[in-house]
Amino acid sequence: MLRAGWIRLVHTMIPPASRGGDALHADFVKRAYDECCDVYYLENEVPAIDDEDAAHAAYRLPFREALMALSDLGVAKVDLLSDEHRRFCERLANDIGLGGPP
Repeated sequence: MLRAGWIRLVHTMIPPASRGGDALHADFVKRAYDECCDVYYLENEVPAIDDEDAAHAAYRLPFREALMALSDLGVAKVDLLSDEHRRFCERLANDIGLGGPP
């Protein structure tokens, strides 16, 4: 039985591709897919593993040293609103109905 109408996974602290980040993320998505197939997706509604809108298609957020031990989000605004982190915020806002056109 589907447990929720909406769920998204977030895979954080991923190293750059040159340090194995692509392979780590692919493995994370594969494990998430297997778990979702076992306990989350309805038997007759299993999406493809490469379905970007499915629950197992995790947001990918790279490691950022600037965000370590951060106590004030205002300090890291530039890092939080750049590249993958900005795209994550935009997609999340759209997914929950707060976003406008990109």
